[in-house]
Amino acid sequence: MTHDPSTQDAATENPTTAWRYDPRKPALLAAALTLGLWLVTTDALAEQVTGTGTAVVTSYVITATRQEGGNTIMTLEVSATLTGILQGTSQATETAIVYPNGTTNIQAVETFTGSVNGVSGTLVFKSLGTLDAAGTLEGSFTILSASDCLDGVRGHGSLHSASGNGAYEVTLVYPNKP
Repeated sequence: MTHDPSTQDAATENPTTAWRYDPRKPALLAAALTLGLWLVTTDALAEQVTGTGTAVVTSYVITATRQEGGNTIMTLEVSATLTGILQGTSQATETAIVYPNGTTNIQAVETFTGSVNGVSGTLVFKSLGTLDAAGTLEGSFTILSASDCLDGVRGHGSLHSASGNGAYEVTLVYPNKP
């Protein structure tokens, strides 16, 4: 007796060895391959730029402070001026947890307005960092969103700062716009 897999009963089917012809499979496979090639091609054609610059805190206001478990938790509004590949100003809402040993963990959402590599627009960053007791900040940031002429830009970077004046390095990926 000849076995025809296309007529096998689903109740007796062994899922590890059974194969059923499904007329949708070739179309689904073609669609998946096309999408995969498009994603690879689009990303390969995107322009990646790495740059550096400085950030100088121009003002900050502590808007809330509380004590919790021996730590001081503060909310701050921070303004800064950026130069280098990022030219403009930023406004950030920052949460800082100051530990008894003087170390501070910082998380911020920052809105940058200005130009990036000569292109105007707005970027929203999420920043994370640690400030040691000596006042040195080490951190990183990721672009959450971009608008205006920077729409579609994504990227990440690192921060290094002492006394409110810091250096940054950023890697940006510009989308391929037809």
